[in-house]
Amino acid sequence: MWTAQHYLYNSPNSLISSGGLGTMGFGYRPPSAQKWGRPEAKVWCIDGDGSFQMTLHELATIVQEKLAIKIAIFK
Repeated sequence: MWTAQHYLYNSPNSLISSGGLGTMGFGYRPPSAQKWGRPEAKVWCIDGDGSFQMTLHELATIVQEKLAIKIAIFK
C-alpha cells in the first residue's frame, strides 16, 4: 500500500498490485512474471516482512530462473 500511495512512477501502468489493501503473500509472483515478459525492464518487489516470510520459497524460483529482480522489504 505504501508503494501505491507514495512512489512516483516514470511510466504509466507500471504498478502491479493485488488491490487488496496489502494482501500478504502476493509479493513475488507478479515481479517474476513481469521480468519474464519484459526482460529488459528494471523490476522491483516492494514487500512487507510478513509477506516476505510467507513467500520466501519464491526466492528459489527467482534464483533458479536467474531473474534480476530487486527486492525492498519494509518492516
